[in-house]
Amino acid sequence: MESTTPRPECAKQALDLLNCAAEPDFDQEKCIRFLAALRNCIQDKVFSNFQTFLSIILSSFMKHRCVLRFL
Repeated sequence: MESTTPRPECAKQALDLLNCAAEPDFDQEKCIRFLAALRNCIQDKVFSNFQTFLSIILSSFMKHRCVLRFL
């Protein structure tokens, strides 16, 4: 049975937005939808400190070796 490491709250939404912004064929409407999804997630989780939220997301990306697509 495989064990999975839980991902921090809103990590998927943050990664989707970052990848969208880095796409060579930037689609603003698509990125706005990802931004709205991230905002909703953050509001649902009631993060009191954005810096803490950001450090959780970044540490998750480093730990799981998530790769962002850059130009």
